[in-house]
Amino acid sequence: MASLLVVASIALVGCGARGSEPTVPDPTTSSTTPTTVVDHGNDADQAVAAAVRFVCSGQELLDTPPALLADAIRGMWSASSAEMAVSDTVDQLVELREQLSAGQGPTRYRQSVIATRVDRSSAIETTVSVWWVGVLSRDGAATPQAQWSTSSVSLILEDGDWKVTAQSTESGPTPDHSSDSEPISNSGFEQRLAGFVDREAGR
Repeated sequence: MASLLVVASIALVGCGARGSEPTVPDPTTSSTTPTTVVDHGNDADQAVAAAVRFVCSGQELLDTPPALLADAIRGMWSASSAEMAVSDTVDQLVELREQLSAGQGPTRYRQSVIATRVDRSSAIETTVSVWWVGVLSRDGAATPQAQWSTSSVSLILEDGDWKVTAQSTESGPTPDHSSDSEPISNSGFEQRLAGFVDREAGR
């Protein structure tokens, strides 16, 4: 909105690196300690899948026309949480788009989940921690930059679907990525990834 986050966390659930580059707005951060987990089989698997879709919704939200954005956001959130999520997410997306407006061509926000953990689980409520990485790029506005994050996503089973009730995202853990090579350019980045499909965002 990780997921505005996350640009989303989020919205775009994640947050971009600080500095002169455009950033994905930060969500409220918190840490999560695993608590009670009960094996509910397919229910927990479906909740995890919903959490992953939510976290990796950044590109979808960036691509959604403003007139359709509120409905797209409501579709991920529970009825009791949706309106506040719409307000927060729309504001964050406006800010992000303003930061990226100096660029040209498509805005890319590639996200992938590395691992998940079920922290709490019942037949109707589940909290999932998601460790993921997002790479935001736009020619002339944002050189490819990665942000490693962990999102805690709380969900409730509502009308047969898992919906988000709350989320928080904190930075890291970040693998060592030190390198003596020059940062990759936007054109080089796109050439290297030509033909690749963002699997998580497409699920």
